[in-house]
Amino acid sequence: MAVKLLVLKSYEDVIADVKEAMSGERVIGYSLSNPFITRINDEGSGNATSVTFYPYIPLSKQKDILIPFDWVVTMVDPHDEVANSYLEHVNGQTAGADKQSNSDQQD
Repeated sequence: MAVKLLVLKSYEDVIADVKEAMSGERVIGYSLSNPFITRINDEGSGNATSVTFYPYIPLSKQKDILIPFDWVVTMVDPHDEVANSYLEHVNGQTAGADKQSNSDQQD
């Protein structure tokens, strides 16, 4: 599993388990498994922030979504706390449609 944080051309920040979609030896897109839009909630208390997850396409039955490679502006590794919170959310260890993660960011 490769949990990544993507910034899309639509300015959405999406977290998902990402795999390359190939055609021969060429990357044609990315398969996003259990994608969620992430939103940062500023707590106003120093470096503490919370992250809320929203379904990427909330009315879709599919949990795997293919997006063209040129729709991704950038792809990075999320902070460990955010990735762990995402995995807990996807694995059903949390209740409710939205999940918030408190993260102390130290840069």
